[in-house]
Amino acid sequence: MAAAAAEAAPVSASVVPASALAPAALQPGSVNASSINLTVSYDANVTLHYGDRLLAVTSRMAITNTSGGPIDRLELNTIAARLGGGLKVVASVEGVPVTPTIDDQTLIVPLGGILADGATANVRLAYRAHLRSDLAGSNWMFTRANGIIDAYRWLPWVSRRIPFNRPNHGDPFITPVSPSVRVRITTDRAMMIATSGLRVSASGLTQTFTAANVRDFTITASPYYRVTSGSVGGKTIRVYYRSGAPVSALMSAAKNAISKMSALVGAYPYSVFSVAQSAGGFGMESPALIWIPTGVGATNLRYLVTHETGHQWFYSLVRSNQA
Repeated sequence: MAAAAAEAAPVSASVVPASALAPAALQPGSVNASSINLTVSYDANVTLHYGDRLLAVTSRMAITNTSGGPIDRLELNTIAARLGGGLKVVASVEGVPVTPTIDDQTLIVPLGGILADGATANVRLAYRAHLRSDLAGSNWMFTRANGIIDAYRWLPWVSRRIPFNRPNHGDPFITPVSPSVRVRITTDRAMMIATSGLRVSASGLTQTFTAANVRDFTITASPYYRVTSGSVGGKTIRVYYRSGAPVSALMSAAKNAISKMSALVGAYPYSVFSVAQSAGGFGMESPALIWIPTGVGATNLRYLVTHETGHQWFYSLVRSNQA
């Protein structure tokens, strides 16, 4: 099924080239330091296969050091390192190959020199992974099941080292806001895709999305999705669902949650709010998009939509630590 019509993206959502931010300034040496306080624009090409569950990512990052001191490595978070099955990553900095290492859910990328405060470097990395095919454990965050692809934290994002395993349902992700994300997704068949961004173009099986001022960029996709739209308070609400889902209840709950939260704590920060039926597991938040799992009980649905919608403000607007 074809996705929704392309939308006009805000100017701030375009990727800012590194050269427009600051001159590259990698200096020889090392300081044994990283930081989460970086300004990063992400530009990614994604190959996403429903059939063989392939997820192949090439990401280019324009990184400006705004930490106040020098750094010589990046620490990037992605659960593909834990759930993607023997992840192998290649990377380069300013066109020079570097050797990344994997520590739990963190990719450690040496810069090959010192990036001074205020300086900018261009980093490229690529990996290939396979989505899981079930919902066991934490697989529901990185899977193709029940006719739906769920890809959470697939895009390596500036963070700091934090273990994936946790003693409770707290989400082990700490991420700063990016001013600009652009993602091109090429699929192996026609699929409707719900993301944290707005679709700005489509050609054949390739769809391009942009987002501004987000802490993450989530992908949910299905060849079986349908979509319905509504609005509240000038904001568009979209529900992506499979046949048989309680779509009216989902839309009603989303409108109620956006309206009440906006009145309590301030306007919803994006132009579109998407509610996607996910493959299963638990409800989950990401900027401009929430997952409501297949099979959630009717008595819990309104609470769960409201809970996940609340995360659009807390963590998304005011904290970097999801837990």
